[in-house]
Amino acid sequence: MRPVVGLPARWRDYLAAPRARLVIAALAVLLVAPSLRVGLVGDDLFHVLMLRPEPGVRGLAHGPLDLFRFATGRADANHALMDEGVFPWWADPEARLSFWRPLSSLTHWLDHRLFPGSPALMHVHNLVWYGALVLLVGLVYRRFFGRPWYAGLALLLYAVDHARGPTVGWIANRNALVALTLALPALLSYESACRRGDRRAAVLGPIFLGLGLLAGETALTVVAYLLAYALWLDRGPWWSRLLRLGPYLGIVVIWRLVHLTLGHGAERSGLYFDPGRDPLGFATAVLERLPVLLLAAFALPFSDLWDVYPLIAPGWQRPIWLLGLAVAGALVALLRPLAARDRTVGFWSMGCLLATLPVCAPFPNDRLLMGPSLGAMALVARLLGAVADGAYPAGLGWQRPAKAAAALLAVLHLALGPVLLPLRARAVALIDTRLRRADASIPATAAIAGQTLVLVNPPIDPFGGYFPIYRAALDRPAPRHFRWLATGVSDLDIERVNARALRVRPAGGYLASSSQLMLRSPRHPLALGETISLTGVMFEVTALTRDGRPAEVEVRFAVPLEDPSLRFMQWDGADGYIPFEVPLPGHTVRVPAVDLRRAIFG
Repeated sequence: MRPVVGLPARWRDYLAAPRARLVIAALAVLLVAPSLRVGLVGDDLFHVLMLRPEPGVRGLAHGPLDLFRFATGRADANHALMDEGVFPWWADPEARLSFWRPLSSLTHWLDHRLFPGSPALMHVHNLVWYGALVLLVGLVYRRFFGRPWYAGLALLLYAVDHARGPTVGWIANRNALVALTLALPALLSYESACRRGDRRAAVLGPIFLGLGLLAGETALTVVAYLLAYALWLDRGPWWSRLLRLGPYLGIVVIWRLVHLTLGHGAERSGLYFDPGRDPLGFATAVLERLPVLLLAAFALPFSDLWDVYPLIAPGWQRPIWLLGLAVAGALVALLRPLAARDRTVGFWSMGCLLATLPVCAPFPNDRLLMGPSLGAMALVARLLGAVADGAYPAGLGWQRPAKAAAALLAVLHLALGPVLLPLRARAVALIDTRLRRADASIPATAAIAGQTLVLVNPPIDPFGGYFPIYRAALDRPAPRHFRWLATGVSDLDIERVNARALRVRPAGGYLASSSQLMLRSPRHPLALGETISLTGVMFEVTALTRDGRPAEVEVRFAVPLEDPSLRFMQWDGADGYIPFEVPLPGHTVRVPAVDLRRAIFG
């Protein structure tokens, strides 16, 4: 048995063995098992309500197979959610955030039919899908790597990567697992049809892709690898390649048309960009987000932090973006000598890049990396394997940098990844803990049901918008109405205009942070003098910033501010809300900006 440079031969042989796939899948499931104690968090509670015949929150629809229709684009439904306090007063009535995922919705419906009141078993359902996905990824790697131990190494890298944690650990993110698991056989079928002329595979491939798309948009990342295969590995004439790709592209077109016909998609959001509806906005998002997502796929830091940097670490976005470009450039340079000898390197590189493009549409988050990481971990394994085998091409001056890069990548993915994975699988529970503590600071007595709760400065949007959902889903006493005046990302000056009105001036104006842009695009601004009427209160934009955002709003209530039907509360800087003392007429109080690091991370 010939020794391998930098790697014991027995390790190589073990990774090459077929049983390694089962062991790696079991290890992966074990590492994410801490998610069993997470419970229902955030969007999971949206699903609880939408699965009820009467959701209990106006604007939400009962939809067992349509659980990802959050903002419909219909003014009446959006206004109802604004009136309930789920959406902020500045939300665009025509905003749309709706995703067609009937098969994933079906899995959640089954959860609540089979395991009502048992979130742990719902998380077990997630683990089953993850285990199945890891086994399937192992088959894909085995098919495309010439050396079996490279395939085993790539699978290990993929399965224990910490970026898998946010997807597996949150029940509502199951759609990514289901979509990729159902769609990946399309890649195996396509390869069989191209290489062996397998007619049965040619028929089954588009069916698998269609099933994946019915589970979620993550299936589109498989199309990226189909295109990469056609360009790098299919040796047939161009017309035969198009013929083989045609059915898959046809499935995507049909899916897209049905998706739009049913009223799904993203529209008029400042964080989600639909490539078809808003190509310019999407192109701008790609320029900003692509380096950040690729950096997270291959190295660190987490892409989840991208939109948080301006709030907790101002000035960090540009260095992180430049680091992403630098890492991408270094990987291109290191992989080029391998690509000259092995066309699969070009295939994985192009597949990874193309798969990252569609996940630039939503705001950056590691849970989006399930598809791009398929290529990223294949490339890392190819580089590590070449260095370990002593097979990295000589004579180009890149051998020493390749060894250094391989050592660093091995530490990040094989040493640090398995340590971080269990922590990240449970990380969503930390967010839930913060939200529940904040909710617990708001009275839950019978008296609150007759009052309108006015939150002066929720730290960021989830600390306001999720409370009506939590209260309804958990059957806790809720205020008659939830209202929030602004968010706590900056100082607020609150002036008492008269007995019934306040004037609110955030130091940075409204729509100054990413979370405020979820339901309002800067390209569809609120106009000076525009009014938004909700039950018992009206908001009027009375001043604009230089870039056209609301700088000041006047908030006019239907009753005097001291009326017992109103309860004002402000963030207290620790775990929740305390009573807010409304100033006297003609007086102004300053509410300091919230310590967002403390509010979000504790």
